[in-house]
Amino acid sequence: MSSTENPPQLSGDHYKTLYTSLSLFQALYLPEDGIEDVPVGDELLEWLNTHYIEPSSEEGDQLSALDRPWEDELFWPYVQRATLRGLMKSAVFFLRSLVNHPSDNLQRISQKLIDLLEKHPRQKHFSTEKEFFTTSRRWKDRVKVLRIELDRVPEDDRSDDYENWWDNISDLLGILEGRSDVFQRVCSILGGGWKEIVCAYGIWVDVGLRRADLPYVRNACLMPCELTSRQGCSRKNNGERAA
Repeated sequence: MSSTENPPQLSGDHYKTLYTSLSLFQALYLPEDGIEDVPVGDELLEWLNTHYIEPSSEEGDQLSALDRPWEDELFWPYVQRATLRGLMKSAVFFLRSLVNHPSDNLQRISQKLIDLLEKHPRQKHFSTEKEFFTTSRRWKDRVKVLRIELDRVPEDDRSDDYENWWDNISDLLGILEGRSDVFQRVCSILGGGWKEIVCAYGIWVDVGLRRADLPYVRNACLMPCELTSRQGCSRKNNGERAA
């Protein structure tokens, strides 16, 4: 190329992709001082929510305009995705509408689910890992209690005229319980690829996820059986990361 030739003109998408990639590189390999060996879930989720925005504001606006948003086909996917992404205010906002749902069981369970989401522990809010892991275990004990209550709902009250609300709540609880199979299935149904699975994995499935674990989690997106094995190994090596 001669000095008189103009440099190639690249599209805006090219620079956006470049910036997204560099941001991820910085989060993984150039972390701030003092956080090199702490759980990486919060940083990955922040990167995901910054560069791959879901659910959309248009979906939220559409649901917000409805008196009974649970009747819309977007309702449960929106709530589930907002939960996966750690967007608790958005998830809770729409779950509160279920106070007007005809099922007393759903009204009661949704209010307890709201309380769980609002009190979901995140590592960035704790000064020590030990405190974070202890609080996370106690929080998951409360999730187990709600699971028992959900399982006691009679079969004839698990659906309304629009959806099987019980299945949707069960999937939400499966995510909160950290069940890898439910987590990956819901991500896939919602159209989330491996980026969403990997970036939210450290929030829900393995809250002690380290940077060194990411290659195994990435591979396990294609080979789920390896994920279970690696998770068990990782927990053993780290003494449950809470000792």
